[in-house]
Amino acid sequence: KIINYSLIYGSNSLTLFNEISSQLKEYKIIINKDNFISKADELIFNKIKVLKEKLKVEWNEKGYITNGFHRKVKSDKEYTILNYYIQSTACDIFNSKFVKIINLLKNSSNKILIQKFDSMLLCIENNSIKKGILKEIDSILIEKENFFSSKYDISYGKNWKALKKQIIK
Repeated sequence: KIINYSLIYGSNSLTLFNEISSQLKEYKIIINKDNFISKADELIFNKIKVLKEKLKVEWNEKGYITNGFHRKVKSDKEYTILNYYIQSTACDIFNSKFVKIINLLKNSSNKILIQKFDSMLLCIENNSIKKGILKEIDSILIEKENFFSSKYDISYGKNWKALKKQIIK
């Protein structure tokens, strides 16, 4: 969350370092400040700056931006365009995976119970788990979408209290 908010709201590498290092102190993890700032600028902030400028030009010319899935996204204010780009692209990644999981489950008694934001609660029968449906779901979730990859967790259990993080092999 700290990294996402730093990108969306225009923080710099020093601010990000201060936020992250203060969070990690309680775990007795120390980060080299100069190395962190150098890498953060190189790997994150310089690329975000280029993306933001590209989006700004597009927004000024067309009145909208195009997200990572080539979907038009309207924005009333210039300062929201990076946030809209990130959020709409993430939404499209999730929706693509969601549709694939719906199609995987549609001819079975397995079902999606709840979908909220970037989470799904599935009801999967033990027999399906034994047959490897979690591996199929894993394949859908790790598949790149328009050059974007995503990270996720799968937890399972008989009820909310019994949920355990699942590692797919």
